[in-house]
Amino acid sequence: MTIAIGDTERVDPFEHPRGAQEVAALDDATILSSDRSKAVSFGRVRWGGHEGWLFLAPPFTHGGQLGDHLVFEWGEGGDRSLYSLHAWQPLTDTAATLREMVRSIDKERAVPQRFAERGVSFEIPSGWSVSGFSETVFPRRLVVASYPVGRADVEGDCGGYAAVERLPGDAAYLVLIDYGGNFEAVRSRSDFKQRLPLTLDDGQLAEFECFGRSYVFRFVVDGRRLQAHIGLGADAGPTTRARALAALNSVRLERPS
Repeated sequence: MTIAIGDTERVDPFEHPRGAQEVAALDDATILSSDRSKAVSFGRVRWGGHEGWLFLAPPFTHGGQLGDHLVFEWGEGGDRSLYSLHAWQPLTDTAATLREMVRSIDKERAVPQRFAERGVSFEIPSGWSVSGFSETVFPRRLVVASYPVGRADVEGDCGGYAAVERLPGDAAYLVLIDYGGNFEAVRSRSDFKQRLPLTLDDGQLAEFECFGRSYVFRFVVDGRRLQAHIGLGADAGPTTRARALAALNSVRLERPS
């Protein structure tokens, strides 16, 4: 097993798959092939909150320390992460084991949050902070961020903006707005159509007066209308983006509002 973070390709003597490379079938014929001087790509996959490349490294003479490893790698440039296992047959079993290892990353780092007064629960990555729901600003909202936030950040005019304007370059925030099931302002709006789970491609990227440049999502959970904004610093890496999305997609309702 190998785990690497950073410029992961520097440690290997072969080129890692990227772009429009031929994609092979995930079967044992790949392992048995006698001509594997290059990595064999199985294309892009999404495991847990991470989207990246799945590939089989060439044998030891060409693959170095990753020789004959099934590899999942995500990220860009010097902010990459890599998990690998020495492949065995059937190759699909290796892939299933590696997938669960990758999925466990976010499970281990997730910290449950529960707001009984709103009947809302979700999980945030370890080391992130949450403001709690606003008490004087309606509709109620809260901020989850990879930097420190507090209750004062969601109170007052433009509730939430105090946290948004402090966004560091490598950080992210999630603003969650709970309209409830009976909030007249949005009861008849037809744009609350989305359902969890969501990806960044599901959001609309725009500049918002109180929420900065962010992706907006309008979705319904058990008849309850919620709106979310995900804002990303200019240097926020793929892991930070994935963790913000994982927090959004973990939203659950415990009772109707």
